Amino acid sequence: MSSMRELAWPLALAALYAAARLAGVKWLTAAAALALGCWLVYRPSEWAAEGMESLGLALGFSSYTAGVLSSLASNLPEIVMSSRAAYTGVVKGVPQMVDLAVLSILSAIGFNMMLLGAVIVLSTRGRRSIPTPPEALAHELELIRFSIVAMLLISALGAVSSIPPGGALKMLPREAAALLVASYIAYVVFMLREGREGHGAEGKELRHSIALAAAGFAGIAAGSELIVDTVEGFLHLEEVAGVSPVVLGGVVIGGLGSIPEHMIAIVQASKGALSFSLGNLVSGLTQSLLLILGGIGVFIPIALDEYVVFQLMVAAGSLWFLKRSMVDDGKLDLYEGVMVLLVQLLVFSLLLRGHL
Repeated sequence: MSSMRELAWPLALAALYAAARLAGVKWLTAAAALALGCWLVYRPSEWAAEGMESLGLALGFSSYTAGVLSSLASNLPEIVMSSRAAYTGVVKGVPQMVDLAVLSILSAIGFNMMLLGAVIVLSTRGRRSIPTPPEALAHELELIRFSIVAMLLISALGAVSSIPPGGALKMLPREAAALLVASYIAYVVFMLREGREGHGAEGKELRHSIALAAAGFAGIAAGSELIVDTVEGFLHLEEVAGVSPVVLGGVVIGGLGSIPEHMIAIVQASKGALSFSLGNLVSGLTQSLLLILGGIGVFIPIALDEYVVFQLMVAAGSLWFLKRSMVDDGKLDLYEGVMVLLVQLLVFSLLLRGHL
């Protein structure tokens, strides 16, 4: 799983973190915590994703379906960090932390879209285009359509509430959040039922896959705790270079939570495993919106304020852009990859410099 040489880096960071905390050097404590948290989020996520991928293939699922299962594991840092931030906001009575949690989820979608564009660009080297995987057209497009409609409806609810005499700020209804989760569960059930290609593997291989995934999950939980505790300190800062601390914290957590998915997808794409890479990324987009955002909304009230409404509308537009790229000619080319990258750069420039 890891050599002793590889473990020397996190052990050194852990020692530095402990020493800085005992000495009361806040900036060094924060830097060491972020660095150690990033390692714990990144490396164990590879174990978890590898374990889930092996588990899917061992059970006889297709490469694309295995990629979707892997995305569930690689999205775990995002799930844990956003849930932890939202829970902290409720327990400590800091509503900005709930905003930060939601923004981190929606920012992660932007990072995933950028990576999807990069994977398309990487995969079209030496050829004019790549075909859209049949599994993506079979089930993913229906879920993307549902996600677009759901995000637009929720955005409309938040926008209408801000118009006088509409009155108070609206919250995402828990029933609506539960339906978001239910839609993703339905997608997974239908995909797994139709995504089998062969017979499963032996019990020994299954046990190894489960053990690898479990070790990854434990590391992700520890790393996420360190990162959220550190980023929580951003909220006590004044605006940095004209950027709201809430927005900055959300983008930082969203970016860090996306690291495992980014690395896994790039590595698989560079190896030629395009179906796996696309399955990991495309499924990750709808997971963030439906499973993670919906799951948090079931337990914690989510205010539909200007930050959240803006990002929901952005998510809907980005998914529409992706859907059109996938279905217009049944393939993805270099030009479409570049445009996906550019539209997400536009989104982040509006979010960070738009002074919401």
